[in-house]
Amino acid sequence: MRQGKASITYIDTRKLFLLIIIVTVMAVSMNYYLKWTRVYAMEFLSQDLASSWQVSDPKIIKQVSEELSSKTLSGKVPRPTKGIVVLRLSSRREAREYVFTNPQVIFDVKKGQAYKTSKELNRILQTALDELRHRSPFGELLDWEDVAQRLKIGDEAQVRDLDSGKSFSMRRTGGNNHAEIEPIDERDSVTIKMLYGGQWSWKRRAVVVELNGLKIAGSLVGMPQGHDNIGNNGCNGSLGIFFPGRAVERSNNLSNLVMIWKAAGKTLEKLQGMSPEKTLLVLFTFLDQSDREGVKQMIYSANSVQPVNITNVVGITIKRLQKQSNFVYIVTASVNLASGPYNYPRTVKVRFIKDENTGVYLAYPDFLGVLLKPAR
Repeated sequence: MRQGKASITYIDTRKLFLLIIIVTVMAVSMNYYLKWTRVYAMEFLSQDLASSWQVSDPKIIKQVSEELSSKTLSGKVPRPTKGIVVLRLSSRREAREYVFTNPQVIFDVKKGQAYKTSKELNRILQTALDELRHRSPFGELLDWEDVAQRLKIGDEAQVRDLDSGKSFSMRRTGGNNHAEIEPIDERDSVTIKMLYGGQWSWKRRAVVVELNGLKIAGSLVGMPQGHDNIGNNGCNGSLGIFFPGRAVERSNNLSNLVMIWKAAGKTLEKLQGMSPEKTLLVLFTFLDQSDREGVKQMIYSANSVQPVNITNVVGITIKRLQKQSNFVYIVTASVNLASGPYNYPRTVKVRFIKDENTGVYLAYPDFLGVLLKPAR
């Protein structure tokens, strides 16, 4: 019986191997594409404004991510360094970041390229910027001349203390180079006194005046004086709120100016480029005003401020300032502490170091223990 020859089929392994490679590359590429293009979260953040906003609308997320993925280079535009808003897009695979200060141009951090935004993307970015400002605890730096036109005598507004978050209602009753204000009722007076430990005080506090949707940075002086216009409000006289302007900037007393900077979230920005000696004057102003948060921003090791009772300070006045070297100063000051002593002379050595990231001179904290040491 004859048996037929078995047929043999030859497979070109080179073609098979190439086909496998093509399929694998396509699968990986598709997986990468799907993982990135399926952006599930979009968030805007601003360190300067101390606020963030997470967008939940999937249509907006899709629109922004698709437009940014198809953008073309607008030209050689440097990455912004101040007033930055970060746009973070998150997919299953990674998070991509874009930064901008002006909604008309956005910078791709990963690619190192800047892109001009479309009219619609410009609108979305501007909306985000407005939302971040709305969410920010800080106020805007607005000159007194402008404030006086917006907050006329007889107008009422809300005032929010930056550190505590407590708010009170007030009415402007006068003032030529600052706003003389009075609390509306006794509850408002109680709130103000709570800011100062339960009593009226000459100390300044960083506040934000909220007026018709506008937030304005100011400095509150918590001691009533002069005429009482409202009456039966628990405040015998009027308080003062100072805003940026010639009267504040020309004053030898830095207390209102530094509180305005703080209320606007601009303290570190204002300190950039400032000499160690001028930085020292700002630091001692915060100490004089018993402002622990302000002092912490200017100390090299901020945690070291915690054990020192800065709220115990009634007042500190520099009597003598001697430069020992480029970064070291000998300061003689008259110190008044609530627990005593009063008008007590203290001499301390204040040493500075320059923060390479911010360009701000920071003081080593060792002098605080000597300066604020309570009497035995």
